[in-house]
Amino acid sequence: MQNMLVMETIWKMSLQAGLMIPIVLLCSFLLRRQSKKYSYALWMLVILRLLVPVFMESPVTVNGIAAEKLKQLGQNVFTGQKALSLEKQLDKLQINGNKNANETEDAEKGGELRKQSEDDGFTAAKQSENNEFILAEQSKKEDNVLWQYDFGNIKRFFAYVWLAGVMVAALYFFLQFMRVKRQVALAVRRDENVWLCDRIPTPFVMGVVRPRIYIPFHLDEQDEYCILEHEKMHIRHGDHLVRLLGMLAVCLHWWNPLVWVAVNRLNQDMEMYCDEAVVEGKSIVKKKQYMTVLLHFAVEPQRYMGVVAFGESHTEKRVMHLLINRRTDRSVTALVTAVAVILCMCAFTVQGKADGISDAVQKDWQQGTDERGTEVSGDSLKESNTEKAFSEEWISENNDSMEEIWDITEEQAAKWLKEFINAIKTDDRQWVAQHFEYPCVLSVDGREVRLDDASNLLLHYDDIFTEKFVGQIPHWADDGLWANWQGIALGNGNIWFEVKNEEWIIRALMDEENGLEVRPVTSSKQ
Repeated sequence: MQNMLVMETIWKMSLQAGLMIPIVLLCSFLLRRQSKKYSYALWMLVILRLLVPVFMESPVTVNGIAAEKLKQLGQNVFTGQKALSLEKQLDKLQINGNKNANETEDAEKGGELRKQSEDDGFTAAKQSENNEFILAEQSKKEDNVLWQYDFGNIKRFFAYVWLAGVMVAALYFFLQFMRVKRQVALAVRRDENVWLCDRIPTPFVMGVVRPRIYIPFHLDEQDEYCILEHEKMHIRHGDHLVRLLGMLAVCLHWWNPLVWVAVNRLNQDMEMYCDEAVVEGKSIVKKKQYMTVLLHFAVEPQRYMGVVAFGESHTEKRVMHLLINRRTDRSVTALVTAVAVILCMCAFTVQGKADGISDAVQKDWQQGTDERGTEVSGDSLKESNTEKAFSEEWISENNDSMEEIWDITEEQAAKWLKEFINAIKTDDRQWVAQHFEYPCVLSVDGREVRLDDASNLLLHYDDIFTEKFVGQIPHWADDGLWANWQGIALGNGNIWFEVKNEEWIIRALMDEENGLEVRPVTSSKQ
């Protein structure tokens, strides 16, 4: 279950990053004659979205709209399949009806018309009743089959496939790192963090906390100066850490081709921005010398994906970029900043209050008001609840029995109720889902769905905790919990709890007004 929850979070992050990447690619193309610091910064936002599981709540999000469309599509498919299957059952019943009619006609011809007529009347009524029962049972069975098949097994399969891919990608980068580590094992320290090695074809930076610069032996003095300037600029920018984050993003999102594209473009823009910073303010002669060194090391093959190397394969682009005469433009900076803000607003948001807790309901939590906005006292609310389902004496009797039957003190009940209410209030869906008893059955709108674990329930969370149902919970909480031999309840028996192995669980949930019920698989529907 934990693997699936992690995979769902990764999927959400990858989906949002997948929407960002084409936009950043377009911006990078439009800014191709500007400093690469702009596109480099935008790619950093993509990396953050791929790695940081932080989501801000918003009433309307791209993910929310896509999820709603998929849900509607699934309902349409379900309705079509159900109608087709029912049509087949009606055809079978029609055949059976014709067969019965033929048998009746033969009996009448045999001279027992009156008696057969009476029997036929009874048989026809019974057959009609049986037909209705068969249709109802068949419809219920198909509802269960179609709605129980909510891709739980498929999700579990893909969770293991994803995890295997992560391990393979991580192993590949680790082995590559170890190969480079062996090559520089005999490197000689020259000064500070500069090391000389005769087994490497091109300079690079390797390390995290104390990054080292590795350069080949016998470099020309001017070449060495240009190379050290470049590598030290990488360290100053923290590019060795960015390269590591890019590798981590590839490991976690190996199945998303857009992520590979994004990391590749990030590395290109990283090198170009470093080149810009090195030659900034230098004379034409110095720039020419730097580009000559760049072209020289570009001839050597690049084999180190996990380190920040001097000679990258896109050297021609780097040289052409250095030849562009760039000027600092505040309008470009302001425009890129605006794009970055918009990307953050779109990519770091998830469906918030509109799914379960609206502003009006949120106000209810704080003020204890009813649906009309008028103040509701605990006594009046308790009285109205009592009139609906049970007497006031019955509540008192069962409140007294909570500790006797379930060995639960008032302090323990109050602590649990506070945790439960806080989870509902903050829309902590994972916490709520993990505290249900599984397996359970969700009945809503005439259909039934089997929920085997928290990941299944999260798919139907909005069906269970509707805005109206959530809005009633603070009123029920004013009366506190009550108990009988069936369990510990909230409201008019709308939510049932139980304590197993000193752990509170949500055993059942009922909302008769909306035709909703969640019950354990072992429980029969009352």
